[in-house]
Amino acid sequence: MTDAAYTGSNTGRPNTMDADYTATMTSRLNVTDPAYTGSIAGRPNTMDAAHTGTTTSRPKTMDVTYTGSTTGRPNTTDAAHTGTSTSRTTTMDAAYTGSTTSRPNMTDAAYAGTTASRPNWMDAAYR
Repeated sequence: MTDAAYTGSNTGRPNTMDADYTATMTSRLNVTDPAYTGSIAGRPNTMDAAHTGTTTSRPKTMDVTYTGSTTGRPNTTDAAHTGTSTSRTTTMDAAYTGSTTSRPNMTDAAYAGTTASRPNWMDAAYR
């Protein structure tokens, strides 16, 4: 995950490009933004200090026009996102066809994880 020091042990707890990540809840990302102060599992503030989502897993990622209203249904750099299930993201990959909660395919078409919230962040060797 571009960070060999990752020591998280819970599903979906990535330490992505931020050695200071200290969150303790599943899926609470602090991605390239050390000021993340979210307190609910799965609520990332990713490269957007103005993130104001209030529901678990509702990120506003690089898209100020995000208008999703369902838990975990982000519209991430893809205005055409039409996922309908919790946490089913189409993140920089229009061909994403995952069907399980929180199983994103982020910039890696070969992602083959089988557990909810286990992302493969730009690292094919992620286990």
